[in-house]
Amino acid sequence: MYLFLFALIPVAMIYYGFSIYSLEGSFNTLKNKLFVCIYGLVSAAVVCTVLGFFVFFPEYTGTNAALRALFRWLRSFFAPALLFVLYFFWSNDLISERKTSFLFFALPFYAVWLPFCVLFSLESPTFFTIFIEPSLVLLMLIVVSADLRRLFDSQTRGDKFIFGILIFVESLIPAVIYSLWYAGLFILIWAIPALLYAALCFLRSGLKASALNIAEKIRS
Repeated sequence: MYLFLFALIPVAMIYYGFSIYSLEGSFNTLKNKLFVCIYGLVSAAVVCTVLGFFVFFPEYTGTNAALRALFRWLRSFFAPALLFVLYFFWSNDLISERKTSFLFFALPFYAVWLPFCVLFSLESPTFFTIFIEPSLVLLMLIVVSADLRRLFDSQTRGDKFIFGILIFVESLIPAVIYSLWYAGLFILIWAIPALLYAALCFLRSGLKASALNIAEKIRS
């Protein structure tokens, strides 16, 4: 049952690396992103070690659905995003490299962070927390990465503001869906938004074009 949880992000990393190689025909980009990948992996290991063995694993135990969603968002996106911000301002990499590094940081980080959050949670693992929520988080990372690039490439403050709002909403939706599920509502109340969110992420992130390109490379 835990195989999916542990394999999801590593498989996504392999797919992402292969898609970049298929587009460029070389490993130059992957070599340039090696540092941020290691940083993501090591920072996740340090955070998980501290929370798991020296401090405590933060949990929300109240009954307010909005606060539950907010807390889930802080844990599933905001806190890890702060570590990427630290890299962005601290790294000596070219600014053009840093602008395209979010997914290279996020995938190694979440490969450790997602299993840790499930296994160290006060909640008993369920189908939702092992299969559905990690899938939504992965899609969230991919679409946020795509819109983060659009934000950096925007020329006006208005466009940057719009993409900033989009990134916030995209990162928040998985936490809201989790809160709806946790409340014990009728399955369609959270399943339909989850399916719509997955479809929108797939279309907005360029996954369709990437998959078609890889399929074309394999056929040729």
